[in-house]
This record gives sequence, structure tokens and C-alpha cells, in this order.
Amino acid sequence: MASGLRCIVLAFGVIAASFSQSLPIIWQSAVPASVNGRLVRDSASNLYFATTTTSLIGRQLNVQKFNALGTKLWEVNHNVPGNLGNQYTMRDVAMTSSRVFVLYQERSNNGNGTFVASHLRILNLTDGSLVFSLQSNNTAWESVAANESQVAILGKTATADTGSVSFYNVPAGSFAGVAAIGDVSGVADVQIDASGNAYSVATDLTGNSLSVVRSTAAGGVSWQTTLNDPARTVEFAKELAVDLTASKVYVLGQGNHASTGIDAIVYTLNSSNGTGVTTSAPGAAADLNLPGDLTLVPSGGFVVSIVNSADTLVARMTSVGATSWSSGYSSPPAGYGRSHAFDVDGNLLVLSASNLGESEVVRFNIANGTILGSYRVGAVNGGARELVTDAAGNFYINTDQNQSAVLLRSQPARLTFSANNVTGGTPVNGVIALPDNAPTNQLWTLASSNSSAASVPANVTLTSGNNSVSFPIVVNGVTANTNVAINARHNGFITQTTLTLIPSNAQAVVINPNVVVGGTATQGTVTLSGKAPTGGRTVTLASNKTNVATVPASVLVSAGQSSANFTVTTFGVNANQGVVVTATTGAVSKTAFFAVNAPSLTSISVSPTSIKGGLTAALTLNINGVAPTGGFSIVLFSGAPGIVILTASGVIPAGQTTHNVNAPTSAVTSSTTVTLFATRSGIYRTTTLTVTP
Repeated sequence: MASGLRCIVLAFGVIAASFSQSLPIIWQSAVPASVNGRLVRDSASNLYFATTTTSLIGRQLNVQKFNALGTKLWEVNHNVPGNLGNQYTMRDVAMTSSRVFVLYQERSNNGNGTFVASHLRILNLTDGSLVFSLQSNNTAWESVAANESQVAILGKTATADTGSVSFYNVPAGSFAGVAAIGDVSGVADVQIDASGNAYSVATDLTGNSLSVVRSTAAGGVSWQTTLNDPARTVEFAKELAVDLTASKVYVLGQGNHASTGIDAIVYTLNSSNGTGVTTSAPGAAADLNLPGDLTLVPSGGFVVSIVNSADTLVARMTSVGATSWSSGYSSPPAGYGRSHAFDVDGNLLVLSASNLGESEVVRFNIANGTILGSYRVGAVNGGARELVTDAAGNFYINTDQNQSAVLLRSQPARLTFSANNVTGGTPVNGVIALPDNAPTNQLWTLASSNSSAASVPANVTLTSGNNSVSFPIVVNGVTANTNVAINARHNGFITQTTLTLIPSNAQAVVINPNVVVGGTATQGTVTLSGKAPTGGRTVTLASNKTNVATVPASVLVSAGQSSANFTVTTFGVNANQGVVVTATTGAVSKTAFFAVNAPSLTSISVSPTSIKGGLTAALTLNINGVAPTGGFSIVLFSGAPGIVILTASGVIPAGQTTHNVNAPTSAVTSSTTVTLFATRSGIYRTTTLTVTP
């Protein structure tokens, strides 16, 4: 059914315009040479997949634990050497908060022939280690149920057609008792409550009625009720559900009806005493109906699916067996409603099998039966067995494919990011992608597990005819690596992906200007790889030559900013120096090189510029920076040493930029202009002094 869903209104309500959308396979795991697997899930979305396989050494039980990502957490294989014709066949799986109970039989003729033995293995959920194991060589165990302290096993004696429920203590594995449930032609299902009451259903030896029994290990049979609808013959049971909140037991069975030949039937009775039996036949009386699945609804009552040659009917029924609504759809060829589950909105999902290389999950509004849509699942053929969902709305399907038991995870959409590891302030987009174009507009509600670190819009619409839509994610700064779960929700499905935020680190440091004369301050700027978090981001600073240039011990980049400035203080030097400034955040360091040059002689002047011979003038020396430690020496000489007398050099004291030197003169008979010279590092500066008589 690749193009749509044909809807049938069987009771009341308007069927919404529905559509069929592909459901991509996220991961799958196959167990070769194995069929008829069993699947259970714990509260943390870990999956336990039990199968029996053909083993070269005789027979094998295989149990695997997977997390939601498909990672295999442990695997347990149980092999028993022996006759290759005797093989294991899977019967049932139960689970408590700490253990998984795996029930299987050993039979001849490759597992399809004469009963040999029953086996129950109880495994620890954490590591798959064996808690204890049980074996029966005379009772064919068919169904198992457990609470935290007891396990109940429903079976039939292989040679005497006697039914029983056996009780064992957990975790000791010690025998607690057995309750006989009478002569039966077959046993179907057992459930156990927290008080240790076991509820079982079997087909009577006559094959014309069903027997429901409540039993305990200590007290034997509390009550036993025979179910027999006069309009049906050759009845047999398929499954049983117990709703202690409503004090009800529900039984789904099948029988021969006078008008249809085969019919599905639901019995409702009181769980405390087995009385008050009501009979319901959800299907049309004139149609051929087969039982599919029966599931309790958390908000009350139950849902049941039945099938005929062309359609699957789903009905919600009250705790007294009255029909609240019924709705149907055209099943894929050779398909039928095999398994029920609920999405995160509490609406019903029904898995239908197919022989066309795909299967289908149909979604019903649990309140009124409106069909909300359907999902096609590729590579799931007529062997589809169980549908399990989790709190994120993922679909886990147990199926038989090509002589292998296969566990797969599917989801209606994928959520990805343009980058998975981002720093604060870095633009990043989320993308919701479908496997094919959306048949109608889809409103996806968005949420972040830490909106102060990464925020998203309230929702985004994926428009009809498109298969993806993107949305912006505003990423703020963080002080440590932070994982933020971003999820998108639509129609009872949540796709969630983790975005990792990393702290912003030093990305660059620059000095501008990067060439200065000693004593001149310059500015440094440190830039982060993203925005600073709340409280700011401290960057540690260091200079490799603190006698030439110093920087603050650190600088704070303010919250929401990506850079900050700091002052570089320089000192006078005798020769040009290269300095390296390092900026560090965590394990990340960045460096900048700049030059601190020695000062240059910029000018000299004399005062006064004209003086009477015999008096002393003042020669002023000027440099473009501060003199270094020990002073800055300048060579001096006079153009007329006999008239203007200069010392060989003048020294500008450390930290100073100018200095006066005495320039004595001699008496002259006529006015004479004398040139005075100063030089340092190839730079010459001159001035003139006029000496008068």
C-alpha cells in the first residue's frame, strides 16, 4: 500500500484526511537462521531481543541487548550439544525491572515435531548473566509472566492434556508451588500481578470453550470460569489482558460462527471472582474475522484488532466490553493488524504486515478512532511480528526476513545539525528531514533541554511537497563542554539529537601598532572562537620579556562578546627587541609578535642661540622615546672646539626623553657662528650657536 490508506468508518466519527509516509530504517540487526523472535523494552529504551537459532552443534538460544542507538550492550548464547534434529523454538518473553525471562521449548524434527523439554532462562538485565534456569521434561511450557519476586509459567503436560501454572521464587529459583487448571487441549497466555495472583487462559479439552483461572502458588485455584458463546463452536484463546484498576480480565479468542465460519470474540469478566462475563464480537457478523491483538489503554478500557480477507478493524472498548469506537483500513496484501503500541501523545499505533517487501504502521486517535495517518516501513514483509515504541516515539519492529529474525528501529524523520560541535555565538542550523516529500503541511514543535545554552524557535513548518526544513539554533557561550538535547515533535513522534557546545577559546591575539619605541604604550586585542558565556571568559596573558614589555595577568571578555582589548606597557631599550605576547584559555594558546625599538635622536637645540664669549649655553638633546636603564648616550662634538667646548658625549638619564648639556664658550674678537653636532646610531642632528665679543 504505497500510495495511501483506504479508511472505513464502522461506528462513528469523521476520518481525517490520511496519508502514507515512508518510515526510514535507522538501524537493524539480524540473527541468521532464526525466526519467531521475541522483543521487550525497559524504561530506559534498552531492547531485549530473544531468538532461537539452528546451531551446528545442536541448538542455540540467542538473547541480545541493544540501546536505542543500535549499540549491542551484551549478547548471550546458550548451546546444548545433541541430536541435530532437536531444536529450540521460542515461546515467550517476560521482563521485570532487573531481569528478563526467556521461555523456549526443545522439539524434534528441527523444532516442529515431538516435545522434548521446556526451558526457562532468567537473565540479569545489566550484563546478561544467568540468574537461574529451569527445565521441564514433561510439561510443554507456553507462556511466562513475572513480578519482582515470583515467576508463573503456564503449560500443558505433553502426554496427559493437563494444564498447570507453576510458580518459582525469584531470584532464588526455588519451587513455590503449582496450580492445576484442569484438562485442556491447549494453553494460551498467563499474566501475574504484584500480589502473586496468576491469570491464565486455556482451551478446554472439548475444544468448544475457554477456561480462565486465577491461581496462586500457595492457595492453588482462587476461581475458574468457563467461557462458551453458544453462537460459536471450536473456540480457542489467543491472549489475555488483566486490568486491576478496572478489576477486569479480557480474553481475545476465536471460534466458528454459524454465519461466518470463523469469528473473533472478546470476553470480559471480573478479575476478583471471575463473574460478570460479557461477550463482544467487534467484527461484522457477516464477515470472516480473525483475532489480531488486544492491548490495554492507559486511560481505560482496551483496544482490539481483528482482520478479514481485505481489511483490518480496530475497536476501542470499555471495561465492560462496550464499543466506544471502531475504525478500519485496507490491509496490505496478506497483511493484518499484528501488534499494538502507543505514541508519545497516547494515540494508538497498529502494525500491519505485508508480502510486498514493506509493512505499515497506522495511527489512530485514541479518543475517537480517527485515522491520523500511516507510515510505510521498507524491508518489513509478511513476517512482521511486534511493534514497540519508546518515550521518543521511535518504532522498534521485530520481524522475520529471509530466514532471519530481524530487529530494526525506524522513525518518521531525522534531525541533524549543520555542525555537531559548536562554540557560543557560532551560527548553527537544525534540519528535519523526511525520507520523501511531506503529503501535507507538518507543524513540528521544537524544544531545547537547555535553552540558556542553545535556544530554538517554538515551532517550524515543513510544507507540503518538501522533504526537509531547517531552523536556526542560537548558541550562547558555555564554560565547559555542554550537551544539549534538541528535539522536534510532530504527531506523537519526537526526534531528538544532541548538540555539543564547547567553550570559546583564544582564537587570535594581535598587537597594534606592532612596532613601538620603548616607553610607548600599545594595545593588544584577544579574540575568542565564539562568544563569552555568562560571567565572561577570562584569558590569561603573558610576555616573554617583562623587562621590555608587560601585559596584565589576564583580560576578561565580557558575556556575549568575542573580543577584549588590553594595554601593553613598554620600557626603554638600548637595542631593538622582539617580544612575544601569549593569550591562553584552558589548553589553547595563541601568540603575537611585536617589536620594541630603541629610541632615536630626533633633534638638538641650544639656548640661547647667541651668547657672549666666555659664558655657557645649554645644549638640549631630544629622543623619541625614553632612555633605557643606564641612560642613553649621544656623541657630541663642536665645529669650533676652541670657541664652543663640548664634552665627548651626553647621556639622557634612564626614563627621560630629553637632557641638557653645558656648552661653555671662549672669548672672541668678532662674532662667530659655530655648528654643534650630535650623533647616535648613524643619525646626525645639528644646531648653531653664535658667540659674540
